[in-house]
Amino acid sequence: MLVGSVAALREVRREDLSVFHGVLGTDPAFHAKVMLEPWVPTTVAVAQARYDAGLAKEPDPRAPVQFTVQSATDNAGRCLGWGTLWGIDLHQRIAHIGVGLIPAARGRGLGLDAVRLLCRYAFEVRDLHRVGLETFATNEPMRRTALAAGFTQEGVLRESGYAMGERIDEVLYGLLRSDWKAAQAG
Repeated sequence: MLVGSVAALREVRREDLSVFHGVLGTDPAFHAKVMLEPWVPTTVAVAQARYDAGLAKEPDPRAPVQFTVQSATDNAGRCLGWGTLWGIDLHQRIAHIGVGLIPAARGRGLGLDAVRLLCRYAFEVRDLHRVGLETFATNEPMRRTALAAGFTQEGVLRESGYAMGERIDEVLYGLLRSDWKAAQAG
């Protein structure tokens, strides 16, 4: 488990899937903001079947790494959201991160702490060189979080995103290992 000041990242447990589904599986508008693929109605049982099938697979170092976000002080480990390291390129030593929180967990600093923990995982555990973070221009909380976590805005892809019937600019952020290390030392 990676523990920060207010958040912790741990393994995904089967019981977390009902929380994920309650946010992503039932809210097409939220799903459109945080996922690459379009929302499709599904059941928790489908997510559980995918989870169960994945338990038997040999880990792939290029596969996305999924975490559950919980409060750093919650010994019961209640699921408050998720964090993902994805798009892992072992040759270039780069990846992307994403974070999503349930509505009740937002506005408490958990997202910023989760982003920082994902960066720690990427740079210290996985020895990556660069981490990217992409979000819609309309997602002000994630844009503020990226900057607060030390990311640099690197560009805008005009009308690159699509959510609920409208085209939206996508904002690109990046964080280099050297910048992250300098921030840790300072």
